[in-house]
Amino acid sequence: MLKRLPDLRIILGAYALLTLVAALVWPVSVDEILRLIGSSQSSFGQVLTWARQVPGGAPLGDFIQFCIMAVIGHSRLAVRLPSLACAVASCYLMWKLARQAAVQQPLLAVLLFMLLPLQVRYAADARPFELGLLLLISATIYYLRLLAAPNLRNSAVYSLLLLGCLYTEPFAYLPAVGYLLFLLAFIARADKRRAFWYALPSTVIPVLLFLPYFFWSTPFVNPRWLFNHDHVPFSETIYLDVMHAVGGGGTTAYVLSAILIAAAVVACWRSFQLTDAAFSKRMALFCLFGGVLSTVTIALIIDGTYNVFFSPDQIVWIAPALCILMVATLDWLQQKSALAGLSVAALVLLLCVYKNAEYMVTPKENIRAIEDKVRPLLSSDSCVVFVSQGLSRSVLTYLDPELGRKECFHFFHTRVVLASHPYVRPDQQEDAESFFRGLNFSISKRMDVGQGTIVVMDQRQ
Repeated sequence: MLKRLPDLRIILGAYALLTLVAALVWPVSVDEILRLIGSSQSSFGQVLTWARQVPGGAPLGDFIQFCIMAVIGHSRLAVRLPSLACAVASCYLMWKLARQAAVQQPLLAVLLFMLLPLQVRYAADARPFELGLLLLISATIYYLRLLAAPNLRNSAVYSLLLLGCLYTEPFAYLPAVGYLLFLLAFIARADKRRAFWYALPSTVIPVLLFLPYFFWSTPFVNPRWLFNHDHVPFSETIYLDVMHAVGGGGTTAYVLSAILIAAAVVACWRSFQLTDAAFSKRMALFCLFGGVLSTVTIALIIDGTYNVFFSPDQIVWIAPALCILMVATLDWLQQKSALAGLSVAALVLLLCVYKNAEYMVTPKENIRAIEDKVRPLLSSDSCVVFVSQGLSRSVLTYLDPELGRKECFHFFHTRVVLASHPYVRPDQQEDAESFFRGLNFSISKRMDVGQGTIVVMDQRQ
């Protein structure tokens, strides 16, 4: 099945080219600007001061971005370069992970990882998720090495990589919890007992080293941080929201995510049908399934306990394991029926391509377009209002600092322009418009631009 897949170098080259084009074409989003404000500071101390405001965030990605921008300057490509490099490197490491997990078609696992909608959205994104995935895949490789050869070196490297995950995106650490817990299923074997006693401190020590930063930064978290509309409140439908996120959104997302989840369960079940000769593969698949389960479970527990929003970036960390488990199931299915295996593989890849194509043509957040549209509307007797409190002004003036000089500080102008970025809620928009209607202003023009809104309000005569 799919034995004629192109060479890994060709796949990586094509992927690098596609992500480069996306990085050059896609406009910068609100989330990216929020992280870029931090990495655009003048010193490491100021970067750290900004990073501690991010809910659930960590500073390593901001530090790396700060260093790169200090060397090559500020441009759309420069700010996305870390993600591009990490995305391509992650695909290469996925090939190594697939080989170590002993799946029969490692290139198919790489291809699926490249196309998985849950992961694609971050490949050309100026945020630290691709760095987190790179560190997680590296950690998973060393975890499997630790199972095969329990020694201090593998244990230390695994621990350092998990520490890197925590200081990049803390949720990237969550698969390690499942890796460790599911290893207990093999504790009866003396060699795996030894591996467990190496894996236990390697998993716990990074958490202990992260706790000082966590407790230090928590009081400084910004309560008015801006969240995208893909963040949804914890509710009774949260499990459907998870499936929606895994599949990349839309109706077909449930079909794709259902196939991936079913394949993960089958791979877990099949792992215990393997012979003792394939014991390493049995452990790898079972522990990878544990990583998927722990990530989703702990993320939902945290969201429910603290009544915070669920977002796809909380579970993007299951992407590597899902791809390995999917290919392992396809390997088994091919043994039963080559046609069935090929059909399921083709269906999954086509669904991924469809979801990604849909995402490519969907209008993106475009802060630059909002700024460009606002500027001509401002005359000498007008000013701009950045709708909603907190970071809205910073977001809408980051790319155009001069726009901040036209901000309204009194309301004696004949015209006010309400500028709303894509994360402004409908109630916030209505409050702003109601306020100015009460000051004898009326709406003369309304425009939807870059997924944001611009409202021109003139003084009634």
